[in-house]
Amino acid sequence: MIMLAEALPLRKTIEKRIQELKSERHENATVTIKQGEDFKNYITKTVDELTLELDGLQADYITLNSLITTANLSNQIETEQGNMFLLDAIEFAKATRSESVWFKKFGTTKKIERDTYNKNSDLITVATFDIEYYRTKAVELERLANKVSALIEQKNHTIEIEFDASKYLG
Repeated sequence: MIMLAEALPLRKTIEKRIQELKSERHENATVTIKQGEDFKNYITKTVDELTLELDGLQADYITLNSLITTANLSNQIETEQGNMFLLDAIEFAKATRSESVWFKKFGTTKKIERDTYNKNSDLITVATFDIEYYRTKAVELERLANKVSALIEQKNHTIEIEFDASKYLG
C-alpha cells in the first residue's frame, strides 16, 4: 500500500525509467565490432533482457496509472463550488489557473496605445474591456486555483492505494 501522494511521483519515475530503457535498448540493438569478437563485451544487457525489463515496468505503470485514476474518480473534496471528485477538481484547478494567466495579461493591457511601428500613423489600439476587472479577477482566480490545489494535495495524503512499490521505493 502507498499513499496517492506517493503514487504520483512514482508514476513519473516509472515513466522516466521506461524511456531510459527504451533508449538503452535502441543503443544496444546494434554494435560495431571486429569480426570474431563477442558483442556481449560491448553491452550491459541484451535487447531481449531490456525488453523483458520494459514489459514489467510497463505493466506496473499501467496498473499504477489505473489505480491513480480510480482513486481520482472515487474520492471527493469539498470546495466553495461544492463537492468535486478529485479528477474534476484537478481539471478545474488547471482551467482556473490557465484562465488566471490570461486575465493577468488582460489586466496589464494599456487602455489606449499608439502605433509605435509607424510614427506618422494615426492608428491606436484600444482595449475593449475593463482592465481593472481582469486584473482583480486574475488574482481571485489564482487564489482559487491555489486553494483547490491545496485541497487536492491534502486529500492525496489520506488516500491509500494497493500497489506494491517496494521495488521502487527501497
